[in-house]
Amino acid sequence: MNLAGPAVDALVEHLGRSRAGALPAAAVFTRSSGAPLRGWDVQRYWARARLAADLPAARVHDLRHAGLTLATQSGATLREVMRRAGHKSSDAALIYQHAAADRDAEVAARMASSAGPPRSVRAREDHFAADELRGHRADLG
Repeated sequence: MNLAGPAVDALVEHLGRSRAGALPAAAVFTRSSGAPLRGWDVQRYWARARLAADLPAARVHDLRHAGLTLATQSGATLREVMRRAGHKSSDAALIYQHAAADRDAEVAARMASSAGPPRSVRAREDHFAADELRGHRADLG
């Protein structure tokens, strides 16, 4: 899976100052001693990060939701999101898609711009008149 530039930059910086060793076998995150992280280490660091971001109720799994939603909003297809998340079914991938209010406004604006200029009122009146004539012909038949 490809990572966005800022994520790659952060990982390069992190690995440059860590004692993890050479990739690809290196552990990305370790204790300061270089030992593998344990579950409680992750929870402790996550709690600090949540509080620093003023998101006390955020779960680690929320990052997955956010990442997959951002991938979709960036133009990824359902198949691409499935591959990125490791999902085997579209149902599983769709669970992680969340509509955002600002995104809905953007979609509406794109739909309006792709529809082209509005037809004239006269053209609409002609269309309705033609429909009425067809209706009358059916009544006469």
